[in-house]
This record gives sequence, C-alpha cells and structure tokens, in this order.
Amino acid sequence: MPSPLGFRHKSAALLLLACLVWTAAPDLTAEAKKKAAKVDPAAQAAAEAEAKAKAAEAELQKGLTPLATDLTRLMMRIQGRGLLSPEEAGKLVEIKYKLLDLMEQYPQNPMLAKPLYQAGTLFSEREAYNDAFEMFQYLAQGYMSNPYGAKAKGQIQMLERKFGANYFSVEMAAPVAPPATAETPPGAVASGSPKAPGTPVTPTTTPPAAPAAPKK
Repeated sequence: MPSPLGFRHKSAALLLLACLVWTAAPDLTAEAKKKAAKVDPAAQAAAEAEAKAKAAEAELQKGLTPLATDLTRLMMRIQGRGLLSPEEAGKLVEIKYKLLDLMEQYPQNPMLAKPLYQAGTLFSEREAYNDAFEMFQYLAQGYMSNPYGAKAKGQIQMLERKFGANYFSVEMAAPVAPPATAETPPGAVASGSPKAPGTPVTPTTTPPAAPAAPKK
C-alpha cells in the first residue's frame, strides 16, 4: 500500500505539470499566429496584380458602356435609313477619339475589339474610308488573335481592292487628342484624321505677317 507522502508528491508533480502546460499554451498560440501572419511575397504580389487588373477592367468597362450604347444606336440608325444627322456624325467622330484614348490606356485589351470594329464599320458605311481604314488597321495589327481582328483584316483587303493597296497611309502612332469643336458636320474629318477619299491634302501653313508701315 502506497504511503500518503508518496501520493502527495505525485499529486504535486501532476499539478505542476498542468500549470506549465497552461502557461505555455498562450505562447504556442501566439507563435502559431505569427507564422500564419507571414505571407509568401510571391503570392502577395500575385494577389495585388490580380486586384489591380480587376480594378482596371472595371474602369475600362465604365468607360466603354456609354460608347457601346451610342455605337449600337448609330448602327441601328444607319442600317435603317443609311444616313446620319450632323449631330450623329459628330458623335461618331467623338467616339473614335474616345476609343483611341482607351486604346492608349489599355493597349490590346480584348474588350476594345468589338467597339473598334463597330466604329470602323460605321465610318465605312458613311464612306469615310480613311477613318474606317484606321480603325480596321488598329484591329488587324493589335488584335491578330481576336475574331474581330480577323474580320478587320478582311475589311482592309476589301478597301485596298477598291482603292488600291497604296491608297491608304495610316501610321500606327499615338492617338491624337480630339478637336476642340463640339460637333463635326457630315463628310468632314476631325483634326488629326486622314482626309476623305478624293480630297487633296493641303499642308497647314501660317500666313505671312503683314509688312510694317514705313516710318514718316
């Protein structure tokens, strides 16, 4: 039969062990939290890039929504009667420059392919072939793997068969800022755009200053 003294010693040892475990538990929990808080730098960079891409896509969608509405309305109008009013023609030129601006901000974004093709088609229907060629050229060169890029290439071939392969000279440069005027009359081409077919290119020059009056 064990002595009472030995039993007391065992109880005291068990109690001491329990206290040690209890006091060490918060430290272990804190250490686990520290390890969990450490994030892999590569994973963090990937998450930040994904969030940035989603924000950019949302911003682009915000800019495209009104343009898509206007393009659809103009497509329905020109298909119904084949003509655009002066205000609608000015709106089409405005859409062109907004699309070029978005292309500069979001190069080769697939969300821009359809509105670019619609704008090119509208210009072609209005016989503004230089503007149409410009839109199709951006598509054919910047969206080669996109279905609209392939369709734009076909439109370019049709235009070149109609006017000749060397007729158009569209340089793939940075988009030009839209003109300051609110509207552009039908048939007119905004500042910075190629001239309409058959229109001679007139260089812009500054008229010479009037000679000074002779001194008396």
